[in-house]
Amino acid sequence: MWSTAPTKLSTLALTASCSSNVADHTRHRRILSPAFSDKSLRDQEPTITKHVAMLMRRLRERTGTAVDLVDWFNYTAFDIIGDLTFGEPFGCLEESRIHPWIHFIFANLSKLPSP
Repeated sequence: MWSTAPTKLSTLALTASCSSNVADHTRHRRILSPAFSDKSLRDQEPTITKHVAMLMRRLRERTGTAVDLVDWFNYTAFDIIGDLTFGEPFGCLEESRIHPWIHFIFANLSKLPSP
């Protein structure tokens, strides 16, 4: 874990616990594999395409100005994750900022107990 909260979401890197074993990995893979089947990925494509199109629109609006692409890729990723997980995006692309819930989670990750 981090000794202090990261100052930029792009610096975050969650890593697997060193105590993870083959049995846990196998169990996790079995649980998650249906989400990555050919059919599931095809079903998710319209959602992903919608958010990528929104990203492109938002970047075109800023033509001629400097933008931090890492921020915009984070906005896109979190909106896709929110839409696929909860059925609606977090609104990061729409608002051009990280949703307060996401900011809260990352700001408090360092307070979680280590495994």
